[in-house]
Amino acid sequence: MWKKSYKEKKLDEIVFQDLKQQLDPSSLETFADIAYQCLQNSREQRPAMSHVVEKLKSALELQEVHDMKLPKEYAEIVKSTVDRLTYTSLEELEALLSKWVILNGGKTLFSINDKREHCERICIEGCLNLDEIKDGSLEYPSHYYNSRFPGGRCYEYKNEFKARVRADFLSPQITYTVNLVFRHKCATYLPKLAPIRYKLDGETKLIPENVEDDEVLEYEDIIKAASHSLAYRSLAELKVLLSKGIHLNEYKRWFSLNEKGDNCEMISVAECLIPDESNKDYVFHYEPAFHYEPRYLSRFPTGPYKTMGKGFGVHVKAQFLSPLTTYTVNLVFSYPYERYRPVHFGLQYKLEGETEPSTVYLADPREDGLLWAELYQFTSDGRSVDLIITFKNFKDRLEVEGVMFQPLEKIENQLLEDEKVDMQTVMDSEIMKVSKDSTEWKMKKDRYSILWQCFRIENSQERFSVDKNGKKCLKLSARAACYLEHRYATWESSPNSSFGEVLEVSSCRQVIIHSCIKSQVLSPETAYACYFVYKLPQDQSTPAALMEVNRESDSWYICLSSPPNTPVIGQKLDKNRHNSSSRPKLNAKPQQRSDGWMEVKLWEFQTETTFRTVSLRLTLRPIWSTYSRIILEGIELRPI
Repeated sequence: MWKKSYKEKKLDEIVFQDLKQQLDPSSLETFADIAYQCLQNSREQRPAMSHVVEKLKSALELQEVHDMKLPKEYAEIVKSTVDRLTYTSLEELEALLSKWVILNGGKTLFSINDKREHCERICIEGCLNLDEIKDGSLEYPSHYYNSRFPGGRCYEYKNEFKARVRADFLSPQITYTVNLVFRHKCATYLPKLAPIRYKLDGETKLIPENVEDDEVLEYEDIIKAASHSLAYRSLAELKVLLSKGIHLNEYKRWFSLNEKGDNCEMISVAECLIPDESNKDYVFHYEPAFHYEPRYLSRFPTGPYKTMGKGFGVHVKAQFLSPLTTYTVNLVFSYPYERYRPVHFGLQYKLEGETEPSTVYLADPREDGLLWAELYQFTSDGRSVDLIITFKNFKDRLEVEGVMFQPLEKIENQLLEDEKVDMQTVMDSEIMKVSKDSTEWKMKKDRYSILWQCFRIENSQERFSVDKNGKKCLKLSARAACYLEHRYATWESSPNSSFGEVLEVSSCRQVIIHSCIKSQVLSPETAYACYFVYKLPQDQSTPAALMEVNRESDSWYICLSSPPNTPVIGQKLDKNRHNSSSRPKLNAKPQQRSDGWMEVKLWEFQTETTFRTVSLRLTLRPIWSTYSRIILEGIELRPI
């Protein structure tokens, strides 16, 4: 009877009903197969004992897995798998699930991340309506060998398509992102790919409860103006979405929240450009055929506006600024052949109602390779801001992205507090050993009174002093530290220099600072800054003179003259005062010294416990232009 039931595949009919629910079908099948072989009459047809043990062990493992109590969400997933999962513990099951498994007849890929949160990828075939495919909105699928799904069927679309997506195995109480996974038909066109527009039809099925209206009242107008639907379950989730940025007003504006929760708004040039005879028929360059190759991917579908060296005007209306917040108004653009570094360019512009134009000389790089130049500052009263700005003709071709309103970030000078400074005192004998002056050191008070001034060490090209915390300071003359071609340099005597002479540099293209400093003349285990000490003539014609500093493979930027103050717009939108921008444009800004000289920080370094020579080698190069004249006194090293 048993053999007959086995041959007819009806073993379940002879199993007690109470045991059926407890048996794993695969375990029963494995056991029955090996048992049937063992009951053969011929010895040759019966399996070896080792094979019998192997099969019985396999049947036992399958039954143990069946008896294992899996979490409810895992049990549903295991039932839905296409291929049987072999595991003996929950840890082994999670290891399998972390590598993607196929569910729902090949239509769903499932995995868990390192936090055991569920991830799902649904095949496009499982989201499409076949009738829509037949009417030509989607072309017949192509097969791709590296697709994650069996068969790799990918559909091509040119106009639009509708997808109905159902995710069955997501983790509860988790914020998810919904992503479209695709490839461009021609990979070489990928940099030109335009933004994909989409919308959510009907009510979202992601949100089990409604967010209270009063919680998001502050962002009500922004939500209504959003170019696509926003899915969120709380005010916190909404703020996360807004902090990443969203499009507004049919993809013509970009809105985001900064780290402090203040509103940031950017208006595309397509929305704010004032039409005139030179641009009324102008086509914005996002993806023109082959005559134009954009150097960056625009945030807006219309792309940038190429000025072609001509002037232009913008009429910007900011609608969503935070009240009682100081904002900067910035032009966002790209500059020919320049990315990821500051640019000195000199663009003239004028606000409607002003009599005299202003000039912006510096533009800062953004993470996306674009540049932004600060035009104005004003304090928002929470209402809409309406500005008309005219830009003069400019010799170079700018590619204008738009106008950005961004809260002013104030950068305070980060000075060390006295109580945090290492108060290690310079030993008198150490100072006297290196001093060349014939000063008699009688009382400790007199000694430090002198040390706070400068005195010579080793030669007349170096000066030594001690700051108020007892840390050593060193000053090197231009003759000792600066190198450049003789045709650009002239040595002049100067009573204003502590060295009695200065180096006048004409038509400077490069200045090399090179010196090997004995660590004995510096305090050990101390952070130092290297300062460039100089003067610019009163008739210097290059405002906001920008320099690139190179050290080995690193480079950064400094400014030898302060840029003009940013115009500040008053309540009546009249330019009534000026204020220097505090945003961190450069690594360092020039400072006026009490001795009449200017200084700018070039480099920072840390001394060690043991005496080692400090190699100082920096190269300074002007950006875009040369200087008519710079007066160099030298280099100063001070603790910071």
